[in-house]
Amino acid sequence: MLIWYNIAYMKFNGTQVYIQKINRKQNGKVYTSTILTRSYRQDGKQKRETIAVLTKWPQHLVVAIEAALKNKTATDFKEFEFEQGKSYGALYVMNEICKRLGIANALARTSYGKTTLLQIMARILNNGSQRAIGNWAKLNAVEEILKMEIPTLDERYENLSILNDRQKHIENKIYKFQHQDNKPVNIYLYDVTSSYFEGQKNELAAFGYNRDGKKGKKQIVIGLLCDETGDPISVEVFKGNTNDLQTFSSQLKKVKHRFNVQDVVMVGDKGMIKQVQIDDIIEKGFSYITTITKGQIQTLIRNGVFQLEMFEDKIVDIQDGEDRYVIRCNHVRKDEIAFNRGQRIESIKQTIEVSNLYLSEHPRAKASTQISKITDKIKKLKLSKAFNVSVDDNNVVQLNTGDGELTKLAQLDGCYAMKTNLSCQTVEPKIIHDRYKDLAHVEYAFKNIKTEQLHVRPIYLHREDRTRAHVFVCSLAYKVIKYLREKCSHLSYTLNEIIDNLKAINYIIYDVNGVAVKLLPKKLHKAQQEIFDALNLKLPSKM
Repeated sequence: MLIWYNIAYMKFNGTQVYIQKINRKQNGKVYTSTILTRSYRQDGKQKRETIAVLTKWPQHLVVAIEAALKNKTATDFKEFEFEQGKSYGALYVMNEICKRLGIANALARTSYGKTTLLQIMARILNNGSQRAIGNWAKLNAVEEILKMEIPTLDERYENLSILNDRQKHIENKIYKFQHQDNKPVNIYLYDVTSSYFEGQKNELAAFGYNRDGKKGKKQIVIGLLCDETGDPISVEVFKGNTNDLQTFSSQLKKVKHRFNVQDVVMVGDKGMIKQVQIDDIIEKGFSYITTITKGQIQTLIRNGVFQLEMFEDKIVDIQDGEDRYVIRCNHVRKDEIAFNRGQRIESIKQTIEVSNLYLSEHPRAKASTQISKITDKIKKLKLSKAFNVSVDDNNVVQLNTGDGELTKLAQLDGCYAMKTNLSCQTVEPKIIHDRYKDLAHVEYAFKNIKTEQLHVRPIYLHREDRTRAHVFVCSLAYKVIKYLREKCSHLSYTLNEIIDNLKAINYIIYDVNGVAVKLLPKKLHKAQQEIFDALNLKLPSKM
């Protein structure tokens, strides 16, 4: 049954504006829709247009419109027009993901918690400094979603200090939230990276081993502890001159005492887990998976523990006393290394050709200068063991290689060996191999945190506590985008395209007799709807 009737109307130059209620009866229930409509004549025909759907508007605003129409207090049809509001979709989705991951719960509904959520969202959606957050936030539905006024710059800086003091508490709460089934994480991936500074005043910045290739730049060292999927569990910032190995013991204490896990397998590369770290791991009753260097592999070959023929595509398991090795040769990687070496050798040959041409055209030029330049290049390309250069009687530079040196250099291309104390009776070699390969998840996290998505640099902070908190915010932001990427992995959109689509969802502001009414769109663009479906989310019916 369908019933139409008008409550009030008003004419504007032949146009009628009225509220229309539509009652629909379905399954014994009556559903009422309230619509603000206008009717007008065009080319001699009666036309009807919906101005706004008022069904879910607050009742007092619907009554206000009715009164305006009945009393003819409205003076122009434009009073019922709308304007675009702030960006809503991206902030809403990020907030919902923070709830699902336990981040919002760990931060609680406090002023500092809400400000931290804002800083996490700004890191994902804006990548700017703390100063830049202010202008960005004005264009986003911060008040509507986080139920807070935009904090001042001083408040945002101060919040970083508070966040640093509460980092351990927050990490612990997130860990417990994500493991409510009482199944603790047993596989822990750990690696470090560095991040350089343009300035000189940061309290943690120091000269050290720079992974960014930025000579003459101070840096900080960042250690990231993840589960086997690469999801960050804890992040720690160290002074820029801290040796990688010195960061490891604190991770063992963290796992044992803070997270209270007893059955632990620590996974790290050969630069992170050496004999001192292995002894520390075993002393705590933990297990480990790491790799050994090419030099150590060659020593084990000479001692008869390995044979070169053992390195093949199939995984091989070897027990040598208390030490267990899992070895393999990746033939795809072997071909890549050989191709790369060939390009480096060709580059050296081209340099020699240029040098010989120069010497032939400049009889007074010194061959020793050219040799020095070529030798430096050979060293830079890491081929000093295989090649050297000399000058013959005709003042021509020649490239020399020792007998079989190039063959020796290529012997272990693509070959690698993992070392562990896990028993062969309880853990299959493929599991050891795959868990070590999971370290790529940490490398991917660093890539996203440092450059690809979250841009931890440039760091505009000076104080130690705020620098640590800034990195912590970036690690929490990575948890959010990792979840977003995984849930939307089946869609044909990049992460940036997903975020851009969400940013484009704005609410709409209706101005009714001076009263601002904010409404969300009823229908999303196809791509936006696909993203919401992938996340199993819906825009709220009310703001």
